[in-house]
Amino acid sequence: MIYNTAIIGGGACGLAAAVSCPDNTVILEKNQRVGKKILATGNGRCNISNLNASEDFYDTKDRKELSDVLKSCSVKDIADFFKGMGLLLRYEDDGRIYPYSNQASSVLDCLRNEALRNHVEIKTEFEALDISKDKGLFKISSHKGEIIKARNVLISTGGPAGEPSASFSGYHLLRKFNHEITEISPALVPLKIKEGFCKSMAGIKFKGSATILKNSKPLKKEEGEILFTDYGLSGIAIMQLSSLYEKNADITLELDFFPEISYEELLLMLHKRKEAYKNENLEEFLTGTINKKLAQAILKHSGIEKLSMKAEELSPQQLKQIGSNLKKFKLTVLDTSGFKNAQVSKGGARLSEFNIKTMESNYVKGLYAGGEALDVNGLCGGFNLHFAWLTGRIAGLAIKGENNA
Repeated sequence: MIYNTAIIGGGACGLAAAVSCPDNTVILEKNQRVGKKILATGNGRCNISNLNASEDFYDTKDRKELSDVLKSCSVKDIADFFKGMGLLLRYEDDGRIYPYSNQASSVLDCLRNEALRNHVEIKTEFEALDISKDKGLFKISSHKGEIIKARNVLISTGGPAGEPSASFSGYHLLRKFNHEITEISPALVPLKIKEGFCKSMAGIKFKGSATILKNSKPLKKEEGEILFTDYGLSGIAIMQLSSLYEKNADITLELDFFPEISYEELLLMLHKRKEAYKNENLEEFLTGTINKKLAQAILKHSGIEKLSMKAEELSPQQLKQIGSNLKKFKLTVLDTSGFKNAQVSKGGARLSEFNIKTMESNYVKGLYAGGEALDVNGLCGGFNLHFAWLTGRIAGLAIKGENNA
């Protein structure tokens, strides 16, 4: 049998494409069921999209092409796409869009039901290992020796993020047709830290800010929840910065426990606390400001060996050092915590090598790609799923003939 369309990968992008071009379409999924990763998104709620979606929330080497893609299929288009399948949506104050049920399973059920209603064939436990094209037909080979032939192919395999053993199959397939694949690395991932300070504080979290630096030069700052772990740091602020980590580079972090106030304001507060609690031990000097265990550790990190000393004994220099550590606590980044703990992958096929109006390859007619197979990764907040849905939708409509350029 020859299919009109073979979709390699039944995740967000692949399912969106399949229900957009259902005629004689087959989904080839390596897992036992489609949409496995969809169920894990948004802590099980599935953050479908974000009203603020724009190129500012993404990382890519092809910014102009990304901007054009995002403009070609709006957030409203994606919302209407899901509403058309019977999914009710919930809009939150920060722009995030969730299913009204707050259950990721509702999203997957609507997509699967729509696919079944339109007679989309789904082949599970089909891991595509090889692909070729001859006389207008693609031939896809599985790890079991199965062969699928199709006139059009969409590579929507996703990336290795969140997988126990990282798989790079989609990138391998695209390389077969001479597409450039940029370096693949984990993103939206916790970071490993050199200093043992984090392990001693494991389990403590706070709302603050973190700045990532390369060769002591600030690259980006993020505010939000930060969590100390046995191996380093996690939390949304850290994960938003993680894609900027580079191997074999001098990458550091600066934590700010008081992002709402300046260093000068903090120093004034410390002087006032010294006067107000001058007869009390330093064990309680920062009580009521940040976590007590964390506060005492920062005092010791500031060179104060005996917390039994009185607050009035603090010198101006010691107060400055405490203030400095509370505003710019320096830590050395060793590595990310790997693909297994990542929410998304950074890198992929260059967007500039595809027709952004159709997501068709500039090199091979009938070859399409979308989602994490492309060199586009977004911040937390529904941006990665938004990109997956829209590229799948664009490709599907193009194959169907409704979006040809």
